[in-house]
Amino acid sequence: MRPMSFGQWFVVVLLIILLAFGVFVLLTRVAKAATTDQVLYDILSERDSPLADEAYTVVAFRRAQGPEFDMLAFYSVAWAETNLARDGFYAQTYNPTCIRGGSVGTLWRDLRTGTWGSGFNTYATPRDGQRAALRLIWERGYAPLLKAHDWRGFTKKYWGSDYYSNPEHREEYIKDLTEAHRYLVDDGREHGLAEVHLQ
Repeated sequence: MRPMSFGQWFVVVLLIILLAFGVFVLLTRVAKAATTDQVLYDILSERDSPLADEAYTVVAFRRAQGPEFDMLAFYSVAWAETNLARDGFYAQTYNPTCIRGGSVGTLWRDLRTGTWGSGFNTYATPRDGQRAALRLIWERGYAPLLKAHDWRGFTKKYWGSDYYSNPEHREEYIKDLTEAHRYLVDDGREHGLAEVHLQ
């Protein structure tokens, strides 16, 4: 077997260096990759939403329930209902999705500390309000409609009889849900949120 020439050694050494550099860059990117909790916190913080501090609750719920729960669709509801908890209503109630009532034995009813305005539940903490909203969306069967981005079907079920009584507001609400979801998906892509959370 003939020994390698200087040029061949040079190519081999250069390839080893390039391979080592590529592995280093890959490991650095993996190490710096933000968690889903951090990405959602960043997205909500950039939009000045008080819900940022509770992003980990939504991520934990997603991990428990699996991909049938669409986090960004959930936040779209909070955006359409309380402007991502940036309005005065949320400041008074900690109720991000405008829940009213509920039967004793349901978390969204049992966690409430009273009512405000025309019967909207109030909660003691932002975490309680968000937990109530998550459980309501999941247990009342709204999650599949949100997962399918069926904003009209969701609105019809979520609003009940109110869906028919105010068609102008209803159409505006459906438009708000659609636009909120589009903005949040764009935000997620910009922050590198895993594609599975953007579906």
